[in-house]
Amino acid sequence: EFFIRNIADSLEALGRLDLLNDAYADVLATDVGTDERTRSRRARILTRWGRSLIIQNSHHQALGPLTEAVQLAESLPPTPDQYIIHTDASAALATLVAETASFDQAMTLLAAAGDRLDRAPSLPAEVRARAGAQLAGAYTEIGLVTVRSSKEIQGFGSGKAEGFVR
Repeated sequence: EFFIRNIADSLEALGRLDLLNDAYADVLATDVGTDERTRSRRARILTRWGRSLIIQNSHHQALGPLTEAVQLAESLPPTPDQYIIHTDASAALATLVAETASFDQAMTLLAAAGDRLDRAPSLPAEVRARAGAQLAGAYTEIGLVTVRSSKEIQGFGSGKAEGFVR
């Protein structure tokens, strides 16, 4: 928990994402167990690691941690915390899928996470709002990915796409 909240934030702020990869791997290697708390913590760490890998343009390496994070989150009992963990992991995975594989698959992932929220019995309003904001952010990011992709396709071969950076 300390690693997730303090050290990872500090390293990200310093731009030392290279150090995070080893740190995430080390923490996950020692954080074993099948209890709810361990699975919850692992899902959070895997999501942060996946997001860090995306920032580093290591998209294919991010797929494993993000997929595992979603699976772990889905295995947790339905608590407010679980919904936050699940929507965060789902949003990150959907954004990655939109960038690397399929817009339709990304939209399906987000729709499933939204349906899960809609079916949540008596979820506190602040949790529902936070999870909804995570999904809305992912929908926005996927829309931006689509716009970037269409601009790249339109500019391909004409020199317009040269220097196009995310």
